[in-house]
Amino acid sequence: MTAPTDRDLIVRARRGDGGAFSELVTRYQTSVFNVCYRILHERGEAEDLAQETFIRAYNRLGQFDLEREFGPWVRRVAANLCLNHLESQKITAPLDEERDADESVRPEKQVEARERSEQIRVALVGSGRLGRGGRGRSGPRPCHRPAAGRRRAAAQFLYHQRRPAG
Repeated sequence: MTAPTDRDLIVRARRGDGGAFSELVTRYQTSVFNVCYRILHERGEAEDLAQETFIRAYNRLGQFDLEREFGPWVRRVAANLCLNHLESQKITAPLDEERDADESVRPEKQVEARERSEQIRVALVGSGRLGRGGRGRSGPRPCHRPAAGRRRAAAQFLYHQRRPAG
């Protein structure tokens, strides 16, 4: 005698035959668990959601189209259930408005800051204020200006760069 088809088991399960649905569970429990485990990456949750998949499948047997294959349908139920579970577990945090309003993190502002820093460095190196040798000088020369003086020189440079010509 041949084993009953999935369609035969579904028809019997719709009529209340618990053994028929048990046979469907036996046939597809491994593939349903594998779908759940691949999505969740956690054995305990995969087992729980695989069980939930078969509960939902049983409750929706009346809606199942007998012209379709049961295996792909029940695996899709499992995948949807796992994806919904993951979505419900997402941790959402309110956006930090101060961070979002910070203009300095915008890429164009970062490029401008780097260019400005490079201009300041070139100007200070060329003037000998950083203690490095400039053009025409041989080797580094010591800097006798304190750090505050270098910052003041950089600020003056920026001021003259931004001042409109006139």
